[in-house]
Amino acid sequence: MNAFSFTKVFGWAFVIFGIAGLFTGNKLIVFEVNTLQNIVHIATGVAVLVALPRGAVHLFLQIIGGVYACIAVVGLASYGDILGLFQVNTADNFLYIVVAIACLYFGLAKKKCSGHVVNNKTRKPFTEE
Repeated sequence: MNAFSFTKVFGWAFVIFGIAGLFTGNKLIVFEVNTLQNIVHIATGVAVLVALPRGAVHLFLQIIGGVYACIAVVGLASYGDILGLFQVNTADNFLYIVVAIACLYFGLAKKKCSGHVVNNKTRKPFTEE
């Protein structure tokens, strides 16, 4: 799997789970959720999908990976309270750690994006060496 494919799956997963969370109350499977978290997940997913055709996949994954790493650290250090905005449980923290690692892995990888993305400057398939 390359960064482009991962980003597409990641974006749609966040949109779908964010929307699902709006209809499940305070718990989605094993994750604690609230309206703010769901809106953030939907916005993250949409932003990721918007970044795809703009050739910003690697940079965006690096930023998202860093943000989710910070959220995981704060969640672990504050026993589940993320700056008074929302609560997280162990499953949430584990998910944020996995998301951060995956985003940073694909964001820092220097593999070609398989030509699916168009570089806006040259209008040619975007690749990163």
